[in-house]
Amino acid sequence: MPPRVERRHSSPIRIFGDLHGRVVQLDVLVVLRNISARGFAIESTQVFQPGVEHTIELSALTGKQLVASAIVRQCVRQMDSEDCLPYLASFIFTGDVRTPVAIDEFIADLDILPVIMKSD
Repeated sequence: MPPRVERRHSSPIRIFGDLHGRVVQLDVLVVLRNISARGFAIESTQVFQPGVEHTIELSALTGKQLVASAIVRQCVRQMDSEDCLPYLASFIFTGDVRTPVAIDEFIADLDILPVIMKSD
């Protein structure tokens, strides 16, 4: 069996508060659940088709904003609950050479907030 290759370059930051964002083309509001340099996960009322690229606007409580393109990796229906929206979707960032810097700056702003926890 070949050795397993770690695909993530950084550990995701898990969000415990409600950090909101928006899928620009669909004008759909979302809740950010985790983010790393490679991608993020959101909860939404909307189903997202894997492989489709979207522009996402995310806003930190500090006022820092991130606008980036990302491709849907997967979207699953969550168990019915009052604590979460019906769909959980994961995305992989795409975009130009400035995007990684913008993502790092956005994550650095999140790192100072009490609503996050780094995952190992």
